[in-house]
Amino acid sequence: MSAIRKDNDAFSKEAGKSEHPDGSSSQRGSHVLIVGPGVSGDPVRCALLGEPNLTLSIVANYRELWTIPNLEIIHLVILNNALSTIELAASGRLIRQRWPQTRILIVGPGQGSLEIALYDDRVSTEDTQKVLREKIGRLLFGPFERSRHDAR
Repeated sequence: MSAIRKDNDAFSKEAGKSEHPDGSSSQRGSHVLIVGPGVSGDPVRCALLGEPNLTLSIVANYRELWTIPNLEIIHLVILNNALSTIELAASGRLIRQRWPQTRILIVGPGQGSLEIALYDDRVSTEDTQKVLREKIGRLLFGPFERSRHDAR
């Protein structure tokens, strides 16, 4: 069994306009990859499940990132700050190397000590679902620029 679970695979194949987490719309589907231990009621997963035109994949850790083919198109990677600092940094480097145009969002408590070049934005677990969805939407559908905001 593959380490990747595609929860919304059917949605990525739907045609037509769809509304995305930030309220914008797009004609194409997006692939979001979550890296981190799965937790029941995970706020990120809850925010994304059921989104039309979205493929959601999940891997538990850095090692499972290696199971994803290089040719796989990934638009956004969400790194769980619960990963160790070493694993978080290694994941960021691997993502930047294999998928340089992919945006990276870190979700979790605290500021962490990850190099700024290894992520595009942060969101704290204390932020609301609305803030989380807005940041995800901006990273998926906004202009490409690395904002590097610190978590609150």
